[in-house]
Amino acid sequence: MSDDLLVFRKKFSRGLVLVTSVFWLYTLIQLVGNLSEHASFGILVTSGALIIDILAEHTKLFKKRIAWMILRSIELISFSICFFVTIGSINSMFFGIELIAVMLQLLMLTDFLDVYSRAITLTTMSLPAIIYLISIILLKPERQEEFFGMVCAYLSLIFVVMLISELISEVFIATDKRIFEIRRFSEQTKETNEALRNQQEKFRKVNEELGIQKIMLEAAYHKINSANTENQTLYQVIRYISTELEIGNLMKLITEAIYEAMGLDVCTIILEPDIAGNKQVTYEIHSRLGKGFYEQMSNRIEQGCIEEYMKEEGNYIDNQVQPGKYSFLKDRKINSLLIVPLVREKKVIGALLCGHSQFEYFNGNIIFFETVVAQLLVAIHNASLYSKMQQMAIRDSLTGIYNRGQLNVILEQYTKRASEQNKSLSVALLDIDLFKKINDTYGHLFGDEVIKMVASKLQEVANCFHGIAARYGGEEFVIVLPDIGILDFYHIVTSLKETIDTTTLYFNEDEINVKVSVGISSYPETSLSCQQLLNRADGAMYYSKRNGRNSITVDNDIIQDYVRKNKETRGEL
Repeated sequence: MSDDLLVFRKKFSRGLVLVTSVFWLYTLIQLVGNLSEHASFGILVTSGALIIDILAEHTKLFKKRIAWMILRSIELISFSICFFVTIGSINSMFFGIELIAVMLQLLMLTDFLDVYSRAITLTTMSLPAIIYLISIILLKPERQEEFFGMVCAYLSLIFVVMLISELISEVFIATDKRIFEIRRFSEQTKETNEALRNQQEKFRKVNEELGIQKIMLEAAYHKINSANTENQTLYQVIRYISTELEIGNLMKLITEAIYEAMGLDVCTIILEPDIAGNKQVTYEIHSRLGKGFYEQMSNRIEQGCIEEYMKEEGNYIDNQVQPGKYSFLKDRKINSLLIVPLVREKKVIGALLCGHSQFEYFNGNIIFFETVVAQLLVAIHNASLYSKMQQMAIRDSLTGIYNRGQLNVILEQYTKRASEQNKSLSVALLDIDLFKKINDTYGHLFGDEVIKMVASKLQEVANCFHGIAARYGGEEFVIVLPDIGILDFYHIVTSLKETIDTTTLYFNEDEINVKVSVGISSYPETSLSCQQLLNRADGAMYYSKRNGRNSITVDNDIIQDYVRKNKETRGEL
């Protein structure tokens, strides 16, 4: 038996003690008040059952399988007989509940997750009832009219036991599946770590090669200074690679190192979109040519004027730059130009651009720049892995919007800012109506499409108003908008809900429109505490769900009192 099932069986046993205690009190009241002809019989059986339950739960018998099964079997036989004897009275209902509970207890000692094992065990546990019913037919023919009712009542109990055991089994199967997925993810993470260790080994080998190159360069005295400078720069680049994973900072550090070490007039690293978590063209420019050149270079990069020189087949070198030849160097004293493409998997993902005022500058130092680019590619790969891991940690894998953990982090930041600066902060919690029915009718893959559609609509609104959208769990979503009061927020959420309501999804030839229930809360209009915004929005959403669904409820104290009392009545608090 799995640990989870053992824990569940212990909790179930405690619940059985509680139910038996209530039944015992009820039969005691019947006996004292002479309210039932079965009172003395009932108090005797329930007293014995209560003693057995306490022995089974609070003594070492719980861990002794055979003794525990004997006690429970005694209960099973007793409750089966009492159920038929008292049939037609309220006592029969209590005995039926006890019988269901004892059957479930005994089922949990078998291979609970196997439907055939449960069926065999359930058949075995039905033997006392079958024997009793047969004896009724043979020994008391005058009770044959009651026989059919007894059989139907007992079959109903068996159906309830089968249904409950199937539900419990499905829960544990789903739990085991989730654990398997977590273990699989852990194994994938180990593989990624192993790949990173291999990269580190490559770094070590590169360092060894650089050391050999340095020794060879010492043979030529007139190249010592330049070689030393180049090696120092490469070491610095490698150090940056090993200590910095954020691509923007990394590009800045590497560009500055090359620029200073080689005495360049301009040094630029350009990276295409979606390479290391960057959504657009990313670049870093270091120049001695003033602010005007920086702005001119930035514009030309964003316009794509340099892409024609980023060739996959090799470096672009021009050591005799003609004035006006390059639009990005217009009227600037750059006489030597080098563009080294960044190539990964036969695809150009960026470039290193270097310029110098000296003619014929890029001759004997090309290997240095190529080595830097090689290291830069490794750095970009590491930064890309780092960016993906960061996104996996904060984003919902299905929808791409923030997950619940990141929602809590950002909401805490928004809450602190709103409290300190006395700014508005509004929160809405949305729940897809009848989502289980959608899954049951059209399947979980279509259900995923519904979730992705709703998430995309929330993200569009969040982007428009500088807020955030997050998946709160299952079919629940949250949108948070700072600096927006309750009235404006209500209109925004109303428009969002209308967009979701009117968005049509297709399944084969069916057109499906989904509805949502929404609760909104805002600081300081409806909530005096920023920290309670999410809870109050949840209460307002709960009110929408309990009052017809497909509506928007604005948080207020009356709503919160209604939700609290309703949950207390339903036992949900």
